[in-house]
Amino acid sequence: MSELWRVAGVLTADEWQAVFADAGVVVTALAALLALIQLRRYIKEREDAARPFLVVDYKFRSILMMIEVRNVSGAVASDIRLSVDKPFEGHMAGRADVLNGLFSDAYRIKQLGPGRSIYWTFDRAPDYYAGDYPRNYEVTGSYSDPRVLRRVAPWKVWTPKIPVTYTETFDLNIEQWGEANADVDYDDKNWNINNRNEKRVERIAKGIGNLVEALKEANDAPRRSMPVARRRKR
Repeated sequence: MSELWRVAGVLTADEWQAVFADAGVVVTALAALLALIQLRRYIKEREDAARPFLVVDYKFRSILMMIEVRNVSGAVASDIRLSVDKPFEGHMAGRADVLNGLFSDAYRIKQLGPGRSIYWTFDRAPDYYAGDYPRNYEVTGSYSDPRVLRRVAPWKVWTPKIPVTYTETFDLNIEQWGEANADVDYDDKNWNINNRNEKRVERIAKGIGNLVEALKEANDAPRRSMPVARRRKR
C-alpha cells in the first residue's frame, strides 16, 4: 500500500495477513487440543467399559448373612486383595475370625471370572442385628487386569510394565437392611421339601414291606401246622 494512502493507526494488508496467520495457528492448536481431549476421553471410556469391576456387599440367604465379592464386569479380575477398616465381630463363633483372616494381606484371590462371585458366611442376620456389633464396615478391594500392562511412570522407559491395578471402597451398612425383605433360599427350601418327601416315601415303602411280610407270614402259618398225610403201603 502506498505510504500516501496509509492512515495512521490502521494495519496494512501485510500486517492483517500476519494477524490472520497467527490467528489460524491458534485456532489449529485449539482444535488439535480439543481433538486430543476427546481422544483421551474416548480411550478412557473404552478402558472403563472393558476393565474388570468388583463389588463387595452383604448377601442374604434365609437368615444367614454373608459377605460377597462379585465380578459385575465382562473381564477377569486377578490378584484380588481385601481389607477392612476394623475387625469383624459377630454372634457365630469362629466366623468373624475366618473373615478377618480373609480380609488381610495374608490372603489373596487368584482370579474371579466375569459374572462369578465368592461369598462367606458371616452371621445369622437376626442375631447380629439385635446384638451390640458394629453397624458398618468399610471394605477396600484391590485387583488387577492382567491384559493391560503399564509402567509406574510413563517416562521411566527402563522399568518393566505391570498389570493395571484398580481400588474401590465399599460401605457395608447393616442398618439399611433392617426392614428389608431377604431373598428366599429356594434351593435350600426345595431341597428340604424333597428330603421330607423322600423320607415319607421311605416310611410308606417300609410299612408296605412290613405288611407284605406279615401277610406272607400269616399265609404260611396254616401250611406249617397242617399234618402231612402218610401213604398206605400196598
